[in-house]
Amino acid sequence: MMGLADDGGLLVPNELPFVGGNLDKWRLLSFTELSLEIMLLFTSGKNTA
Repeated sequence: MMGLADDGGLLVPNELPFVGGNLDKWRLLSFTELSLEIMLLFTSGKNTA
């Protein structure tokens, strides 16, 4: 996973995922769990941790 683009700029997705259906569930998560859920939206969606 890259933090910066090849030109040194930030990587920005073409589209932002809809998260409305997840908000109630996410309210109960720890910071670490929430971070993982959000990261999975922008990756393959597979939790390999």
